[in-house]
Amino acid sequence: MKNLKNFIKRIFYRVLSIINKGTILSNDNLISQKEFFDSDIITIGLVVSSFDKGGLEQAVFNLYEGFWKKGIKAYVLCQTNNIGHFSNKLYSPEHLLIFNNNEKKFVDFCRNHRISWLHYHFNTFMIEKIRVLGIKTIYTIHSIYSWLSDYEIIKRAELINTADYVVAVSKFTKDYYCIRTKTPSSKVSIIPIGINTKELGENNLDDQYTRKSLGFSENDTVLGFIASFHEVKHQMNMVGAMERIIKIKPHTNLIFLGNILQKHYYKKVKKYWKKSSAKNNIIHIPYIDHSQVGQFLRETIDIFILPTIQEGCSNAVAEALFCGKPMLLTNVGNAPDLQHLESVTIVGRAYENLYSFRQKDISKISFEKESRNNAEIVDGVLNIINNFNGQMIAAKNAAEEYGKSLDVNAMVDKYFDLIINNKNSPL
Repeated sequence: MKNLKNFIKRIFYRVLSIINKGTILSNDNLISQKEFFDSDIITIGLVVSSFDKGGLEQAVFNLYEGFWKKGIKAYVLCQTNNIGHFSNKLYSPEHLLIFNNNEKKFVDFCRNHRISWLHYHFNTFMIEKIRVLGIKTIYTIHSIYSWLSDYEIIKRAELINTADYVVAVSKFTKDYYCIRTKTPSSKVSIIPIGINTKELGENNLDDQYTRKSLGFSENDTVLGFIASFHEVKHQMNMVGAMERIIKIKPHTNLIFLGNILQKHYYKKVKKYWKKSSAKNNIIHIPYIDHSQVGQFLRETIDIFILPTIQEGCSNAVAEALFCGKPMLLTNVGNAPDLQHLESVTIVGRAYENLYSFRQKDISKISFEKESRNNAEIVDGVLNIINNFNGQMIAAKNAAEEYGKSLDVNAMVDKYFDLIINNKNSPL
């Protein structure tokens, strides 16, 4: 019976290859080795568009490292030459392929490394074709696609939904995707981003990032806004909020921690804050090595804030929760999943209708220094400061209760279970 099943599978794949004659999926490139269809050995390829710095790249590296620690071979397949920080942290240079849109190079790498599962992150390169080779696929939705038109998101969903499994990083992300693409809710699972809790527990913060070195006193309240400079992160709105906060609490300070993804946006925000009444209360730290982030959260800042326009599932939110920090978040990403926690203050979004919100709206709102939720952000920060001792106790309790569930191993185990169970696959 097993041999008959394998024979039928091979016939099916060969028929599809004939249909796709003239593409990379010709008979010459069809992978028909028995291992691809029956082997119990799991080898994973993580497919990305870039692999330098960023929240998505951090999540992918955590998966890569987590799979190897579990005894599962994992590789990163990157579509472009935009690599750097996280590619340099891979265990071996041989664990990275830069395929530059070359289908043959992509397929050959999968064959040579006996990859049985491809896990796509934002990227969709060959996601539909590759299944002809007997490789199974997972697509993880890291963000809401608000910049796509209705037509564009439907076309993208047609590709994404060909995957054996579609996974969202938060309920917020899943609901948005299912509503806008009319995808059945049963098609999409939820697996939150996992974080490296062991690394977060380390104490090796460079002296230049301590409160003392940054010029903060014991009486100062330090807000930490950890996000790259990008329109969707809405740092301009927080500069406007700071102008109002320091009128009531003059010893409040803000640290922007994040690299510059959009230079035009950073220049505009910086130009405004350097002329702002809050200019002496705001500093920017472009980058801190991730091994130092835990101590930075625990000792340098008092309150973690992320009042952004949109999120998928922020690594920084999970890290701040693990480190026991009171938080203020906008009602996006993984914030709704934390609304039951006393230490988490959630404010409204800077726009009214989530599902009709598009890129032109992001570009417009991102430069507003007093968006529609600005007053709510100010009130939220002041409330946390005024009740700081109680907020800290609540934050420590939340960290103790949910800390283990945030670890990268919990995320890896959930993906591993998905692969092992192999249920509800379209084929």
